[in-house]
Amino acid sequence: MTFMINEQADRALNSAMDELDSQLRRAESRFESDGRSLEIKSQYSICNDMSVLADILSESRRITDELYASYEALIRAANSICKPFADEGVYPSTLNRVVKFMKHINSECSTLGSNYSASVDSYSLGNIASTRYSPSSEARMIETNWTLLHSMHPQVAEEKRLAEERAAKLRAEREEQARIERERAIEEYPQKLAAWEAEHARVTAIREKLIPEAREKAKKKLQDEMKAHFAKCVGERERAIAEQRAIIDSCQATIKSAKFFEFGKKIEAGQRTTQANQRLAIESAALAELQARGPEKEFDYGRKLEKALSQAQSEVERANPLPSKPQDPSQVRSTSSYSSTTGLTAVQIANNSVKDAIYETLLDTGSLMTIPEIQETCPACCDLTNQRISALVRQLVSDGRVERLEDKRVAYFRAVEGFSSSSYEDTSSYSSSYSSSYSSSSSYSSSSSSVSSANSGIKAEIYDFLKAAGRPMTISEVMEGCPACADLSNQRCSALIRQLVSDGEVLRTEQYRKAYFEAI
Repeated sequence: MTFMINEQADRALNSAMDELDSQLRRAESRFESDGRSLEIKSQYSICNDMSVLADILSESRRITDELYASYEALIRAANSICKPFADEGVYPSTLNRVVKFMKHINSECSTLGSNYSASVDSYSLGNIASTRYSPSSEARMIETNWTLLHSMHPQVAEEKRLAEERAAKLRAEREEQARIERERAIEEYPQKLAAWEAEHARVTAIREKLIPEAREKAKKKLQDEMKAHFAKCVGERERAIAEQRAIIDSCQATIKSAKFFEFGKKIEAGQRTTQANQRLAIESAALAELQARGPEKEFDYGRKLEKALSQAQSEVERANPLPSKPQDPSQVRSTSSYSSTTGLTAVQIANNSVKDAIYETLLDTGSLMTIPEIQETCPACCDLTNQRISALVRQLVSDGRVERLEDKRVAYFRAVEGFSSSSYEDTSSYSSSYSSSYSSSSSYSSSSSSVSSANSGIKAEIYDFLKAAGRPMTISEVMEGCPACADLSNQRCSALIRQLVSDGEVLRTEQYRKAYFEAI
């Protein structure tokens, strides 16, 4: 369909728009000039003569009303002048010029307003007048009619049709490309699956060899620590008993050597003997109780052994992560060239990366954590909302990677060991060799472990600081005194100390509703 353009009518319409634009600029320039003059007058007059306030307000209302009336008159004039030319056939760009002119006027009417403030002797009187304007219903209707007229122009409709055809053609090309890539992925899947099975078997064999060795090494180390700890406790009690016995012997010698009239000296020695006997009884009872408990109970060997074995196994598993199983392309409904090879959208891949980071954080912590604690501890969650983190953790629970517990209506979460990172970052490289995908998975695991290593170093310095202090301290005191906490937030420092408490290395006490922490 061919649409004939009336060049003469188009030029006439453009000329009319040039004149209307000139009138609009003159009206706005006049308003700005009058406004500046009125502003200068108000600055120098109100402070000296309050009688001119009403005149200034009246004048401001007048110039604003004049601009508003000019806007309304211009939009009606534009409608009456341009309508005949539009019916004779003009370019769509010319019609669009008319539409922009009317939209500008209505937009300026919506923002048009007057706000005036005053002051007397440097004391502000606040806003003393305020006026708001809005386009008339007639002006809005005129703008709508011209917008529809422009959209219904044959050339605009033809351009829209051509654009839709180009979009449909592009979609068809993408779908064809996706189909080709999908078929290629289906052909390559058996080879990738075989490579995954071989790599999975290799890593599993390494784990089966290294995990028993690591567990045995951790057990032996813990036993040595238990023996050393028990010997230290027994030695401290025996030294205390020896000290009290020495005091008793010294007091008895003092009593025997005292002269007949040295009653004060004898009484003091007797009192010290009584106190030493009491302390001797206490220390002897403590030593007997310590020996009765034995080294395992005193050291809490059972709980620490379970934790040490679990950590040893986790370290081996993190050092030797299992590869991610490639997804069967035939089971994935692809809608684009990207999802045809991965089966996942970009948002899903990003979410899976965050879920892996959350799982690694829970695994490294080894204790129960709430959603706010996960948000504070996990670096990948620092910019996420509480709601999004909760949704991702719920997905981990449904996947069986995280266990949910509830106590006093508060939800706690902990990692279920035995799972590896999903490594969804590498799903987009299915078209490349499997080995490159597996190496990327290993690099992700090592980067996650680096965060854990940094946290472990900070926790060690916090423990050493508390041990050297030798007294209970608050979180604020730890942050001020410990160099490792200088650049940490209060939340992260609190999270690390809570981990030390859960590890049994730090004791938490509360006094006057304030928490204190002391190294054990």
